[in-house]
Amino acid sequence: MTAFIKKILLCLLGLSGALCAWASLEIMLFWGDSAGGYFLLSLIEGIIIGLFFGFVFGSADGILLSDKRRALEGGLSGLCIGALAGAAVTVLVQGLLTALFNMELFSRKTEASLVLPLIRAAGWCILGAAIGSIDGLRSRSPRRAGIGISGGALGGLLGGLLLELAGRFLSNGFAARGIGILVMGTCIGLFYSIFEAQRSFGILKVLTGTIRGKEYLLASAKTILGSSRRSAMDLRGYKGIEDEHLLLRAEKNGVLAESLRGKVTINEKPAEKKTLRYEDVIELGSLKLLFLPVR
Repeated sequence: MTAFIKKILLCLLGLSGALCAWASLEIMLFWGDSAGGYFLLSLIEGIIIGLFFGFVFGSADGILLSDKRRALEGGLSGLCIGALAGAAVTVLVQGLLTALFNMELFSRKTEASLVLPLIRAAGWCILGAAIGSIDGLRSRSPRRAGIGISGGALGGLLGGLLLELAGRFLSNGFAARGIGILVMGTCIGLFYSIFEAQRSFGILKVLTGTIRGKEYLLASAKTILGSSRRSAMDLRGYKGIEDEHLLLRAEKNGVLAESLRGKVTINEKPAEKKTLRYEDVIELGSLKLLFLPVR
């Protein structure tokens, strides 16, 4: 799976989350009269969008690597983070708008301008950043979280702005909400994958075993491979692999491969510590990996 294909898959995951969120919103709006006032409806809207986007993007890495445990853990943590972020963003934006209205900073001319959509789009930007950070928080990688925040924030801003503008320029509210949410989901997936690819140090392609053909982007400053839960990939189906077998560390001169416990060979030669070059074949136990540039 190339970086290009991963972009497509993340966009599709974003679309799937958006479709679920859109359907749930329409059901909520159908019963809107009994659900409460504008603030409560906006709060539920933020929670629903955050919940579904958080789940699909939180589980994305596990899905792409065929790692059920990682997908489930990421999805559940993403669901919680997304729902909380959606609620927090709604409260923040509504509080800001209320304060500005009370200060009489808004006129009818201002309400008809792009000021309100921009303020609400900034809220979706924060939600996108929270969703983008999920995998980095789960893996305890500040660098990976930072990459996700950057991509998620930009995707949330652009997609959220279109969501708000669609409601103004399209008379059909059903279509406006659908187009806006679908584009926002796609934008978050697209920009997350673009930022991740641009900031990664290389790709590990699996050559053997149960996840043969899968690729893993080295976006974290430190990546551990082994049979433990800390491993970047699920290697429990491979033989001869220690809990924490290999450490890959990003340095100025490239990616350093360092054996932690078990035997490691690079290009069929034993290696305790070696700076990797593209096309190097790394072997630990029954697992073989090919180190490739990001493409």
